[in-house]
Amino acid sequence: MPYTAGEGLMSGNEVYKFSTPTRQKRSLSITNSLGTSLNSPLRTPSKGKLKKSVQRENGEREPEGLSEEKANVPATPDRRRRQKLKQRIQKITEDILEDLSSSSGSEFEPSSSESSDDEDEDKNLLHSFKNVKKNKPFQRTPGKPRKNRPMVDAGIDVESYFKSQSEDNLTSNRTLNRLSQPRLEKAQVDNILKNLKNRHEVEYKELVDEHRSLFPKWLFLLMENYNILLYGFGSKSALIEEFHLALLPDEDVLVITGFFPSLTVKEVLNSITFDILEMKESFSSIESQLIAIERQLKVLKKHVYLLINNIDGVAFQNEKSQVTLSNLAAIEGVKIVASIDHLNSPLLWDHLKLSRFNFL
Repeated sequence: MPYTAGEGLMSGNEVYKFSTPTRQKRSLSITNSLGTSLNSPLRTPSKGKLKKSVQRENGEREPEGLSEEKANVPATPDRRRRQKLKQRIQKITEDILEDLSSSSGSEFEPSSSESSDDEDEDKNLLHSFKNVKKNKPFQRTPGKPRKNRPMVDAGIDVESYFKSQSEDNLTSNRTLNRLSQPRLEKAQVDNILKNLKNRHEVEYKELVDEHRSLFPKWLFLLMENYNILLYGFGSKSALIEEFHLALLPDEDVLVITGFFPSLTVKEVLNSITFDILEMKESFSSIESQLIAIERQLKVLKKHVYLLINNIDGVAFQNEKSQVTLSNLAAIEGVKIVASIDHLNSPLLWDHLKLSRFNFL
């Protein structure tokens, strides 16, 4: 059959019957579903209507929606039991308050309308209410009992103090005068020691001769800015004195005895500045005095020899003395020949002091 234009044609809206939902159409569909009229405008439900309440079984009021939901929920035996117990407690409480207000002194009598089981439960509840006692105040946990410490008498017995001071001190009578041998005078002791023979006299003499042969080497090392340190058993003062007399007779020499406890390093510096270098100025500190000594030695182009017996003596065992002596030894014109007696004397010096002393 031939196709004729205009016959049997359908529009697109009829083929594809869909449209994008709009807010107005959605609201119309909602109103239709709720059964409202199309001509009436939509309104928000009022607040009062939502809060409309109904009477509960126990006298309280609740919202309508909640009552309808609870009506649909079957009540369990436990729930019913709790409700009955609340009602009984409320009733018993009201009766007790009435009895107290009337002051009649009559006993509480439960209602005869309740069953025998309910009466027993009410009596038990009433008995529990009557036996309620007032809350007692908070009691602290008892702690450990305090020990009764004896009181110390802070008073001073003045009489006993002066009495003890006035008494003579008890001393022992075992003095040196009671010895069987009489006390010796110092001259007698010296004579006895001179007559004693030294068991190692030969070995001692050989050792001294060996060191005496090294005197020229010591002087050479001193000229090379090294310092000499003597250690070992026995006194080294005699050996140092021999070196002084043999090779330094015409030099500026300062002999220092370190085992004198009253000696100070300030006296050593004053002897160099005022006695040897003959300086007239005064110094405010040890550092300024060391700088002046170094400057004066460079001007005069001379050397000062320090012969120190016991550089580890009591007078020089503090840090200040050792620092000052090490700074003095670092000056180019100062030459030091020293001795130590104690085995642990090198512990006085750290690496900085040792580098300044430059001992051999």
